[in-house]
Amino acid sequence: MQTNLTKRSKGRECALQILYEADVSEHSLSRASLEAACRTYWQNFSLDGTSHTFAESLVYGVAENLAKINSYLSGASPRWKIERMAAVDRNVLYLGVYELIEGETPAPVVINEAVELAKKYGAEQSAAFVNGILDEIRRTIEQESKK
Repeated sequence: MQTNLTKRSKGRECALQILYEADVSEHSLSRASLEAACRTYWQNFSLDGTSHTFAESLVYGVAENLAKINSYLSGASPRWKIERMAAVDRNVLYLGVYELIEGETPAPVVINEAVELAKKYGAEQSAAFVNGILDEIRRTIEQESKK
């Protein structure tokens, strides 16, 4: 039996794969490109209802908040233009920033899950890059909430 954390982790992994597919094939995270990527993904992979629902909530949450997410990313990574980031890193960051903004999951859990995804799917330095960017954004969000 899977725990909720495992189901949520699997949902994050699926969401990353869907975002990545839309990003590299369509060069867009528009609602239409994400719906197409979701259809293709779910035709090829099955997932329990909880993980499936969570994955789609992440995917569409990223799409609906992309401008805000990009604003945070630009502020936290002034030397790296978002479009020049490795596609895996960029999409892991999209997920992480969305979850930090949303605030349902504790920030340390969000960052840890993102780092694990970066280790699994990214390059050798991806985990450190993702960790540094998300920690900076976490601090920014905490400062904003104190105002």
